[in-house]
Amino acid sequence: MGVVAGLWLVYFVFGTTNGFGLDATWHDEQRFIQTLLLAITALSLLLLSVRAEVRAAVPRITWPLWAVLGVAVVSGARAQFPGMAAVEIGLFLGLFGLAMFFATFVRVAPALTARAVLAGVMIIAVTQEFAVIARYASAVAVGMPLDLDTLTTGFANRRFASAFYAVLIPLLAAASVSDAIEPRWRRACFGLMTGLWAINFGLGTRAMLFAFGLAALLLVALLGWARVKRAVLAIALSFALGGLIYLAAFEWLPPLMGWSAATDAAHLTEINHTSGRVPLWIAATKAWQTNPWLGIGPMHYAALERVGAAHPHNWPLLWLAELGVLGLGMILVALGRFFASARTAVTTASTQQDWVAQGAYAACLIGVIYGLVDGNSVLPVSQSALTMAFGLMIGATSATSNRDWITQALAILATSAITLAVTIGPQFSKQGAEAQNFQDAKVQDWQSPRFWQQGLRWQHWPKP
Repeated sequence: MGVVAGLWLVYFVFGTTNGFGLDATWHDEQRFIQTLLLAITALSLLLLSVRAEVRAAVPRITWPLWAVLGVAVVSGARAQFPGMAAVEIGLFLGLFGLAMFFATFVRVAPALTARAVLAGVMIIAVTQEFAVIARYASAVAVGMPLDLDTLTTGFANRRFASAFYAVLIPLLAAASVSDAIEPRWRRACFGLMTGLWAINFGLGTRAMLFAFGLAALLLVALLGWARVKRAVLAIALSFALGGLIYLAAFEWLPPLMGWSAATDAAHLTEINHTSGRVPLWIAATKAWQTNPWLGIGPMHYAALERVGAAHPHNWPLLWLAELGVLGLGMILVALGRFFASARTAVTTASTQQDWVAQGAYAACLIGVIYGLVDGNSVLPVSQSALTMAFGLMIGATSATSNRDWITQALAILATSAITLAVTIGPQFSKQGAEAQNFQDAKVQDWQSPRFWQQGLRWQHWPKP
């Protein structure tokens, strides 16, 4: 299990800011690596399931999840591009295997999991902040303007990083106030959290403010002020200090030192701007109206003409458009059951790993809210990180399976096989039937690479 977690750590450390040179586009590259890791993760869980303690720790699959899978299969089978729908379903299964892996991990070795999560989030935060500090120092040294275009050089997408930080910050906050962690590490977590907030001020992603503000109110309502006040106050204080660091680095220090300053902090004044979301939401609503019950098919929002994005930056509208009322309804039921059962587990968690349970719970809630205005559930890095957070909470809350272990192993094997097929199979087909169907659809050239932004695209579609 440690080897698999280590591979994911490497992916997270480099995924948001650096390319691996595997593909010309960072979307394709990050998705390709993600699906390979999903396959390795699922296969590892299969191999580990030969151990009785692992089999006993595998969570039970609840009926809403089976229902969502059933709706996705039916909707995909009748969609315009069933092959691409199958690819997206394969990705869903791979993510499901990832959640199952970490849910099992936290049950088999809770203390080890707590230490691994602490080390992981700290390493990731250190590397993210070091990258920005190094760019800042380099810009000062060579006289480059201190704007965000300079400091985010190498970032795949500015929102990519913020969506990832929305998972990291709640875990750092929970660790920073946990009595189970040594004071020096608590202080380090608080400092790293402050640094991530400073970076996010520069990134200017308004979804962070929306998600954390609303989540704070919901956490107080769900868990009680007494249980969450230390973490909420830690986040608020680190947010304020991060803002001061940002202002000092970009507004106050450069004039004093005579450095070249060209800050683009003006984007912070656009907090009420929707950034073109409304047309995407309207397109999703219109797509849903064409098939209200089952939707237009998994990944098929990306095939809509003249939309301008491959997903509506709103997960309920995405699932409503692609899986219809039935699919979205089952997803909402699954989320409701999850948060209800997780609430009980968080309020009764043991001292040893209670900070992990609380941090993961907050990360899941923040991620769900964040996804109302951005695509964190679609982008590969944040999608994987959020899935892990759900896995940690599932491991702490759901019942173990009472099925025979062979059935579980076969389910995991199926997940592995599908994920491997999704990852490797299309590489060997440059002119597959699906590509021909896409060409026949006479879709505009600018739309031809849009599939991969939501799911996977390893065939290079021919021009229409």
